[in-house]
Amino acid sequence: MNKTITGRDIRNQLKADLIGKDSYRGVTLTYTWLANQFGHISLGFIPTFILYIILSRYFTEASASFWSAVYISAAWFVFETFNFLGPLLLSNPLKKKYFY
Repeated sequence: MNKTITGRDIRNQLKADLIGKDSYRGVTLTYTWLANQFGHISLGFIPTFILYIILSRYFTEASASFWSAVYISAAWFVFETFNFLGPLLLSNPLKKKYFY
């Protein structure tokens, strides 16, 4: 059984995931992945756009777009670093309790 994924298969899956589907109808792996990707795009685009609007009042468009992207990227990098390393470095080692 040598089945390859075609462009038609991808289009049909996108159509099934985007139109008329919600979490209460059953979540597929592709639906979850697609929702996750849209969330990540939004978490990067929306704050960058808002910061760009603020910075464009004080700087040129090129400078405002560059620095807003740098600031938001740095903020997410710091957040994810603490989110990943925080539990590893700040928590006490698990103490096992044995009940006999």
